[in-house]
Amino acid sequence: MKGAYILVIHLKKNSKIRVGKLGTISFEKGYYCYVGSAKGGSVSIESRTNRHKRLASKKVGKLKWHIDYFLADPNVSIIDIKKLENNDECKISKILENSADSTIHKFGSSDCKCDCVGHLHFFKNKNDCIKVVNGLEGREEDRKQVAKIEVKPIGVIHSPFKNTKDVPIQSFRSNKIGKIEVFKRFESGLKDIEGFSHIMILYFFHKAKNEKLLVKPYLDKNLHGIFATRYPNRPNRIGISILKLLDRRGNVLVVDGIDVIDGTPLLDIKPYVSKFDVRKNVKDGWLTKKLRN
Repeated sequence: MKGAYILVIHLKKNSKIRVGKLGTISFEKGYYCYVGSAKGGSVSIESRTNRHKRLASKKVGKLKWHIDYFLADPNVSIIDIKKLENNDECKISKILENSADSTIHKFGSSDCKCDCVGHLHFFKNKNDCIKVVNGLEGREEDRKQVAKIEVKPIGVIHSPFKNTKDVPIQSFRSNKIGKIEVFKRFESGLKDIEGFSHIMILYFFHKAKNEKLLVKPYLDKNLHGIFATRYPNRPNRIGISILKLLDRRGNVLVVDGIDVIDGTPLLDIKPYVSKFDVRKNVKDGWLTKKLRN
């Protein structure tokens, strides 16, 4: 079997380990995810991971790769191995990189042609580590079962915000005017939109590069699941804003409260209807205390 795999590794205490040409590296105790791959033929995932197991059991052969030096340390043990059919180890590594507490610089990535920081990722918390890895495994099954969905922009959003650092974190915090340009061939779909005071827009976070399943959102320093936040690095990169509709000028809607970056692709527009969209007895989860402050 060919493809990529992930070693879930436990380091029981802080250690300084010599890692080949990388020299001596200080590793913090905790949990590590190493991403490797096997291209098939005489080198299968099974043969590669069996070699890792032998090293981890301290039946040491010749130390060749960075991971060999790490696994040979007496404080290191493999606690799980996940095999993935996706053989793009760099793409998988980048997903882990964005959820991990840190990544070991150049570890396992010296021959990469992409911009990976490294292929060994550190997690202080075991549960966080396992959740991220299990999420990757589940994604493989999802790809097999779900048909491909293609979504095309229906327009473009114009705003005064030229970079992400200037954008308010929610539309209710913005007093800026923006324009929602709907492509001409969709203009007839705007009929009767003028009768609504507010609209909901769905758009694509085109500046969000790598998806994350665990994130530290803007209002908190703790990790939360991506679906319990409004963070942009989502699996499908879809955002939503509620805006005040000021005017319609043909295929352009003038709105108040814009909170997206200029040039954001527009996916859909829906009218905001108070009877449908306002809820009572709402709980705000982990945000409750943050919103009070």
